Amino acid sequence: MRKVLVTGANGFIGAVTCQALRTADWEVFGTIRSNVAEDHMHAIGDLGAMTAADWLPLLAGIETVVHLAGRAHVLKETVADPITEFRRVNTEGSKQLMLAAAQAGVKSCIFVSSIGVNGDISPSAGFTEESPVIPHKPYAVSKYEAELLLRSIAAESGVELVIVRPPLVYGVGVKGNFAKLKQLVSKGLPLPVGLANNRRTLVNVDNLVDFLVCCAEHPQAAGELFLIGDQQSISTKELVDLLAQSVGKRIRLLPIPPTVAYLGAKLIGKQDLYNQLFGSLVVDISKAKKKLQWQPIISVSESLATKNI
Repeated sequence: MRKVLVTGANGFIGAVTCQALRTADWEVFGTIRSNVAEDHMHAIGDLGAMTAADWLPLLAGIETVVHLAGRAHVLKETVADPITEFRRVNTEGSKQLMLAAAQAGVKSCIFVSSIGVNGDISPSAGFTEESPVIPHKPYAVSKYEAELLLRSIAAESGVELVIVRPPLVYGVGVKGNFAKLKQLVSKGLPLPVGLANNRRTLVNVDNLVDFLVCCAEHPQAAGELFLIGDQQSISTKELVDLLAQSVGKRIRLLPIPPTVAYLGAKLIGKQDLYNQLFGSLVVDISKAKKKLQWQPIISVSESLATKNI
């Protein structure tokens, strides 16, 4: 049986990935931060403290690595130097894993990066794999730097590297800003997005995981970069409407003009929040569909219909 190692195996994306790979007849091993009573799961503690030598015993007999673990967006930052911490975990931690994979004879590595590598706002036609790289935030910078290091190691070692850049991932158990928005909607509070007719591509966790399994099994994925997302993009207004329907709420959407919202956000230092609510970030998934014959398995409306998200 083929063996795969999933880092961050008990996380929001990792748990779904492990189950999907088992269903596809992979023998799944995983790494997590602390011990749990589950077979094939290894506690590694701090990813940024791992060396290649530490990784080697965990990679014996492994054919493919799906690298999900890392330091994600932090809503309330506590470290004095965030970029250094992001680099320590996401960049250097990924480098050590890839060096070990090369030494251990791992065939392929799938690295889940971020659409933030391309930027926060997309052109009207959307980001493609050929779009310029413009990472603004420390998280995205650390992911892009990891991409460069992993590409270099792959070129020297022959490990087949696949890089996947998803936008915001949502689904059952999601946390962060998406969960906060759902909480506001559930309370029936009026929201200032009645004129937010932007376009944003999200990706349901089931669509993302299905694509990761496809990358693990499809020979044409080797050495490629893929931008991934749901089939349809959606406006913030449409998103709030669908979330309200899922919890049986009628919510008032205040018709605040985007220019007024921008000035207000700038005044209080919340330009990032304005970009998320009113800016467009569209992802073109044509390459994944054409090269790997992949299609999203669930639509946006179906994804948002469940009250459990």
